[in-house]
Amino acid sequence: NLAASVLCIIVYFDSHKVESRSLRNKRAVTNITWQLTYYFGYGRAKALLNYGCFCGWYGSGTPVDVIDQCCKDHDDCYGHVAECWPKIWPYSYELQNGTVKCQ
Repeated sequence: NLAASVLCIIVYFDSHKVESRSLRNKRAVTNITWQLTYYFGYGRAKALLNYGCFCGWYGSGTPVDVIDQCCKDHDDCYGHVAECWPKIWPYSYELQNGTVKCQ
């Protein structure tokens, strides 16, 4: 599934660079929102942010599919750097030529 693959790529790069900070973004939670919107458009991105058991603010239970598993993996990565407050502190990234590049 192409959408699941792209989401996992976004999440992978997004979650491995959470220590970076960006002055142009007001909140880190908006980072993944803009990244998803860039790839999928607003309607699909909005649906993904409230999808399954793990795509959104909180997660629990068993992922419903590979997309939800990707969101769980993203949450697990954030859990490893909780002291950096990754959902609050923005990090730098660029959206360019169909890719997300974290800095």
